[in-house]
Amino acid sequence: MTKNDEENGQNGPPIFCCKVCDYTTSKSNHYNRHISTAYHNRRTNDEKIRRKRAQNGQNGPHDNPSKFANNYALSPEQNTSRPKNEPEYIQHICNCGKQYKHSSSLWNHKQKCKFNNDNHICTSTNINDKELIQTLLNQNAELQNSVIHLLKAGTNNTITNTNANNTNNNNNNNNKTFNLNLFLNETCKDAMNITDFVKNIQIEMQDFEKLGDIGYVNGISNIIVKCLKDMDVASRPIHCTDIKRETLYVKDEDKWGKDEDNHTKVREAIKNIAHKNTKLLSHFKKDNPDCNKSDSKSSDKYNKLIIECMGGKGDNEEEKENKIIKNISKEITIDK
Repeated sequence: MTKNDEENGQNGPPIFCCKVCDYTTSKSNHYNRHISTAYHNRRTNDEKIRRKRAQNGQNGPHDNPSKFANNYALSPEQNTSRPKNEPEYIQHICNCGKQYKHSSSLWNHKQKCKFNNDNHICTSTNINDKELIQTLLNQNAELQNSVIHLLKAGTNNTITNTNANNTNNNNNNNNKTFNLNLFLNETCKDAMNITDFVKNIQIEMQDFEKLGDIGYVNGISNIIVKCLKDMDVASRPIHCTDIKRETLYVKDEDKWGKDEDNHTKVREAIKNIAHKNTKLLSHFKKDNPDCNKSDSKSSDKYNKLIIECMGGKGDNEEEKENKIIKNISKEITIDK
């Protein structure tokens, strides 16, 4: 007998009990509402599975078929009797919660039940997703193998091309050296020696007078460049092969050679040409007799010519020669 039985005596109201859910009430409407809940349906369905396992001898570690029994109502006189208004035990329940007395009714319902169909779709979707993932993994593996193959092939081609380019570059460099020798010793074999070039320079009076206006460096540069450009390229005694490094090749004593040791031969030629200018001072004075008068224009011009013929302002003679060599190199660079 329950606690309610003891308090109310034998004449108390009947007690409705759901042992599956461990639920007890004295009101039938509460009991009916309970057995229609999803919680009760789920517990009832689980109990059905447990009983089936018990019948087949497959009890799980936590299954206890004696723990639960059919729902029933207890009266004060008899706890094991069912009330007349207690519904029969529902044996056929769908996963969606709907209950049927007959298996055929449950089967017909499941054909239309959206809950079951959705589960089927989800299951199919999961299977399709697994297949898709596996397909993508296989394709990714194939793609990686293709990329590795292409990279290996590309590396081999790069090495081959690099070797070929290096060979071509070496051949080109050799050809350039050979072409320079051919140019100097064959094309320019009849070129004038630099000493003869200096001796044959005839400085015109207008170039001499310009020396006083533009200065020593520009004046000497103009005289040398003008004389070289008046000559055929193959007849010139000096050529520049690298303007950045001011690499000069000079013909002297009937032989072509690189003017090393700080451009010794070219510097000597510059000094000799500059000395020729000093000889023209007497010609200028003869042509301009008023240059002896301090207030005359000729006197100012004559004084400037004297300064520039002597090397111009400043004492750094080597620096001035470097500027002249740079000016000359720009104008006589070989077209390769």
